[in-house]
Amino acid sequence: YLLIFSNLDIDTAYAFLDSYCSCLSAKDLISDTLGNLDTLREVSVNLKKGTTLYKVYDFTGNYDGTEIKCLGCYNKDLKKTKAEKIKKQVTTESKKVVKIIKSYETHTFACKTDLETEIKLLKEKKLKALKYHDVSYEIEERIKKRRGRPSKKDTPQEKEFSLIIKMAYNDEKTEEIIDKSCIFILASNDLEIKGDDILFEYKKQISV
Repeated sequence: YLLIFSNLDIDTAYAFLDSYCSCLSAKDLISDTLGNLDTLREVSVNLKKGTTLYKVYDFTGNYDGTEIKCLGCYNKDLKKTKAEKIKKQVTTESKKVVKIIKSYETHTFACKTDLETEIKLLKEKKLKALKYHDVSYEIEERIKKRRGRPSKKDTPQEKEFSLIIKMAYNDEKTEEIIDKSCIFILASNDLEIKGDDILFEYKKQISV
């Protein structure tokens, strides 16, 4: 029985084993494959459409208490296409962050605690799910300007606080995401099958 766990766009992949339906997270399997990328062996798959070179990672997993043979497959030929797609996502994310940054440029807070609460909200919600950028937060404190003529009386000066958000593109994180998108996981409950045969059977099926 052949299972296919797709990457990144979904965190879990669905499959049937002996008429039992359940799900398995693909994140860890893909991370394991990427972590061993430099030492992986190469496998060529020859089909009608041509030859594709894969880097593969053999390992044994456990699926609902059933031992399975797994194969992590990295296809470098996908990198250009995946990079172009992710480049668009980087631009979209950047525009989103810039819009949020601008919304705070003219906004001031009378209370530092309120600003700290706002930063917490940004970290936990609005800017929590950033994939390709890092952000930093800085609180700027200054004396609030008063309207009219300065008072001759010795009155306490009011303070105001503003938020400065800085964004930086994380190329290392982006490169990792691109590499992960070039990986897919195959698995079989036939423990005797060779990893190369799992890949070949899969490619043969989708090429029909």
